[in-house]
Amino acid sequence: MILLQTSPDVQRSTIAAQMNRIGHHIRETIVEEARASIGESDDSSTGHAAGVPEAIPETQQEINEQADAAIRDLFPRIPNTDRRMIVEHAFKKVCAFPSCLDISK
Repeated sequence: MILLQTSPDVQRSTIAAQMNRIGHHIRETIVEEARASIGESDDSSTGHAAGVPEAIPETQQEINEQADAAIRDLFPRIPNTDRRMIVEHAFKKVCAFPSCLDISK
């Protein structure tokens, strides 16, 4: 199975954006067949190569923006203060490996 994730800058007219915006899980072969039937056969609209995980954002601001967009998409009626508290608490970029702690860099 394939799970496609959209980002705020993806054009909303693509079939992938519409299917995954509401969270459907559809087999890859069915998606490919549907894309071929409407003439949208490549994954160039997602911005990264197929089968390769998307890179973790470099800055905390980018992480917060992506988390905020995902929460807004999943829970459109969530109050702003609650959403902000979730993003601040649950999406902190922290160092989990000893190599991150090297202060000589």
